Amino acid sequence: MIKLSFIFLILINSSVSFATTFRICYESPHFFPYEEDGGSKQKLGPVIKLIKFAAQQAQLETKFIRTSWARCLEDAKHNNVDAVLTSLWTKEREKFLVFPRDLKGNIDPTKYLLKAKYKIYTHIDSKVEWDGLRIKNTITGIGAPANYVAKDKLKDLQVLKETDLLVKQAFDLIIKKRLDGYVVLKDVGDIILKDYIDKSLIKELEKNFIEDNLYIPVSYGFFKKHPLKSKAFFNQLSKERDKFYPRTLR
Repeated sequence: MIKLSFIFLILINSSVSFATTFRICYESPHFFPYEEDGGSKQKLGPVIKLIKFAAQQAQLETKFIRTSWARCLEDAKHNNVDAVLTSLWTKEREKFLVFPRDLKGNIDPTKYLLKAKYKIYTHIDSKVEWDGLRIKNTITGIGAPANYVAKDKLKDLQVLKETDLLVKQAFDLIIKKRLDGYVVLKDVGDIILKDYIDKSLIKELEKNFIEDNLYIPVSYGFFKKHPLKSKAFFNQLSKERDKFYPRTLR
């Protein structure tokens, strides 16, 4: 019995020693309002639980680092973090982040972390319209978080209002009619709006501003050192996602 217990302890210690530290950078709670403990009261808590489970299966030991989104991206460029939570795929980000790919070398949409639906939030009386091609009836312009793909898209549409705001601050300006609107991930916007005192004065436009997959890509440095563990992590996300997510997140 003692011998079996000894062997069991060796196996546990061996599995721990094989685990690779996996530094995941995610942004301010103002734009990403859930914590790494993945509590049941958090709408997006299952995301964290899935990440932790997938990492464990890939022999990765997660370490969450919270900072600004700009810092997350910059640290990933210099391999100071191992992954960023979360990112749309773009040609620019692909220069310093490794996204999951299929056997043909294409981005693998089955290995997404979240389905991204970015919405335009505006004043209840606003006449701003978005038809999927153009934004009409703007006066002051529309803002978005710094370093977001949404900000670049607003700029291309020539309606960007340069801002450096938290979501709640943007809502405050929308109510005062000093900002036509603000683009943010629907899950995040809805969470913040739920406790917003003047939520009846804010509406979201029906058509999604951006609808795409969000991934948790890894840095080039991490992928170079741990290609098999990186791929195993991506595979586990896809394999286990439906077990962790309620229908609203799938």
